[in-house]
Formats: sequence, structure tokens, C-alpha cells
Amino acid sequence: MEHKKFFIIWISLLAFIILALVIVNTPKKGMYATDKEKWIKTTGAEKEIDVEQITEGTGFVDAMGQQLRAGAIETVFDYEGYYKGNHFKREYKDENGDIKIRINPNMNPNDGIIEGFIIEKLEDDKPVAYIFLDEDWKNNMQLTNIFWGKGYEYEKTFTFTLISNGVYMNKIDDDASRFSDNYRMHAGGIIVGDITRDDDVNKTVIRLI
Repeated sequence: MEHKKFFIIWISLLAFIILALVIVNTPKKGMYATDKEKWIKTTGAEKEIDVEQITEGTGFVDAMGQQLRAGAIETVFDYEGYYKGNHFKREYKDENGDIKIRINPNMNPNDGIIEGFIIEKLEDDKPVAYIFLDEDWKNNMQLTNIFWGKGYEYEKTFTFTLISNGVYMNKIDDDASRFSDNYRMHAGGIIVGDITRDDDVNKTVIRLI
């Protein structure tokens, strides 16, 4: 009888712990800003794109890229780019060691460095992407296009819609067909830059893969 009582107590305690963990780790929509201007934090000259706010607690950025943890979905998006045809991962420096372009959620819109960032999330169980470019990008790039999809078959011109002083944002509906294995596998990606269908040589772009 004592063993049965102990077993019931143990099972009840285990169920309580599991429920508590689920509640703690489930994003609460009311906690996150619906006003997109609140997605950008300003500290002095720096603008921080709040990945947690935008992804409603399902995303964060680390050394590997943008992590996405939404229910059973666990995946990571990596970044790379080209500066006038020269490949880089997170930033590109010229022969003098000066940074020319950076892929970073922390931007200084008026420091002369072209900066951009892309955030992937799920909305209504569909993949979407938010693309952020800074004032330096707007001032230095004559044309900015977005190409995306499994075979980069979709395209649009980036419209410089101001979300915060010096930071511009566009949203696209990503191509769900480019994902497989519950989003673990990615084909294609998202490219943003002065690339066109006719000319992709010596271009400046950032890419989410």
C-alpha cells in the first residue's frame, strides 16, 4: 500500500514538473510587442534589432547563426555575403582592415559601414522573413533587390520603409517548399543586394541560408 501511495505521489510530481516546464518554455504572445517600431532598441548611435521580440521568443542569434525553436521545430539559419564580389561570413574588411559591410542585428546607421540583417520566423505555421537594412546601405547602394525561394525564383525590389531612425524593414513570405525534415533541411535561401537576373558579378549582397 505504501509503495502504491509513493508511486502515485511520484507520478503526480513528475507530471507537475513537466507541465511547469511546458508553461515556462511556451512563448506568450502577450509578452511581445505588436508595434514594429518597438522591435528596435536604441542605445546612443546603436540600433539593436530585438530578435526575441520579433520571433516571439522562438528565435535567438549565436555564433552558428539564427536559431529557431518553435515547438517541435529546431533549426538554424546561417549568414554569408559578398562585398563587390568578395565572399565573407559576418563582416568584410578591406586591405587596410576597415570594415565595409556587416551582417549583424546591432547596427550603427551612420558609421559608414553597410549593415543588414535577416530574421526568419513562423507566422500561422508559415515561414516569413523580416529584412533590415541601415541608412548606410540606403545611401551607398543604388539598387537593392530581394531574391528568394528554393531556386531563387521569387523576387521584389526592397522598398526602404522606415521602422526606426536609420533602419528600414521589408517582410516577405518565404517559400515553404524550400524546407524539409521539419525545417531542419534548407534549400535555396534569401539574397538581398544590388544583384539582378542579368548581372551577378562583383555584387554586394547578404544571404540567409
